[in-house]
Amino acid sequence: ALAQSSQGMQGMPGMNMGAQANQPITGKGVVKKVDPAKKTVNLNHEPIPAINWPAMTMDFAVAPSVDLSK
Repeated sequence: ALAQSSQGMQGMPGMNMGAQANQPITGKGVVKKVDPAKKTVNLNHEPIPAINWPAMTMDFAVAPSVDLSK
């Protein structure tokens, strides 16, 4: 999955991406839920050390051009 941080993540402890926001960052996870109406996917991902994220399950926004109906 390819995701962008939301402004809301900046205020969470340990979640500030700072200068790394312009660099490609990868992670591994499992899609747990797809919500086409909200244009989100729920991912359970491994830790992402490059941005100081622990393993967690969270919703990510999907680009408007992505078709989630299938």
